[in-house]
Amino acid sequence: MMPRRVRIVCCSWLFFVALSADPIASGAPDPHVRAVDPAIVETIRAGELRSPLFKAFVAALDATDVVVYVAFGRQLPRGTGGQVTFGGAAGGRRYLRIAIRPDLDRDRQIELLGHELRHALEIAGAPDVVNAATLAELYRRIGFQSGPYGCNRYDSDAAITAGHAVARELGARVPQAATP
Repeated sequence: MMPRRVRIVCCSWLFFVALSADPIASGAPDPHVRAVDPAIVETIRAGELRSPLFKAFVAALDATDVVVYVAFGRQLPRGTGGQVTFGGAAGGRRYLRIAIRPDLDRDRQIELLGHELRHALEIAGAPDVVNAATLAELYRRIGFQSGPYGCNRYDSDAAITAGHAVARELGARVPQAATP
């Protein structure tokens, strides 16, 4: 079983997908959760159909200045099921990238996306987060370090709880006392 730890990497990345991503799911005129890979699009749609909380996260992001691009993270470190990274800020918007492991089953991917979308909402609620450094500062305030000392890997109780809640809505068995 994959550890419940989910990695947040504070670094910049290029928006090679930004120009080609298809807005999906929520029906909003300008959806803020987007994906390029058809398998990711289907995972997000399945999450919205099967989990009211997941659907609420997507809808809530549509009302923010945060745009999230979701992709498979084929190079995620061992033991990391998903991560969110800060991409940049421009034109009154902030851009994030969520990566999830492609080798997990669909329900686990939806659970991890629920966890990461909760992180995106935490970031959306912090207008001072405008780069990787301010993202790290946010998680030093509201979360905890989840990787080795000196590593920019953070998590939050709210995101862990959200992932478990999405898993329960999917009908998955969630451990009573899960560790981050």
